[in-house]
Amino acid sequence: MNLRVISLAPATSAVKVVKQLKAIDVGGIQRFTIVLLSNADIDSIESLISLHKFNFDFVACSEKIQSYKPEESAYKYVLDNMKISSESCLYIGDSQYDDVFGSRRVGIDSAWVNRYNNSLDEDLPKPQYILKSLEDLIQILMK
Repeated sequence: MNLRVISLAPATSAVKVVKQLKAIDVGGIQRFTIVLLSNADIDSIESLISLHKFNFDFVACSEKIQSYKPEESAYKYVLDNMKISSESCLYIGDSQYDDVFGSRRVGIDSAWVNRYNNSLDEDLPKPQYILKSLEDLIQILMK
């Protein structure tokens, strides 16, 4: 896989990880496409992006697209607008329900950022990866 869809909670490490991922290239071409899909409203997302100086390739917020995670249509909106397949993506999020369950509904692999060591809900799909922190993502993607 050379293309990823990423969801990031406003964690301190998120700015660092996004910058690291954006800097990785192959033959001068950015290796990872960084996308934010959020259930937050437009004003909150724009403020967050501005405050932390995030440089996403694409931003989709539920208020604008009128679809909320874990609805399939939220993920399909990103796939359709980015013209990418679900097989070429990895969805990273901190909610097993909204992020893991939601992304798996459309065939996107997932990584669950489990900062607080929560137990997996056995009634929900399991993520392909469980991360203790967002920084762990770099090691997974570089394998």
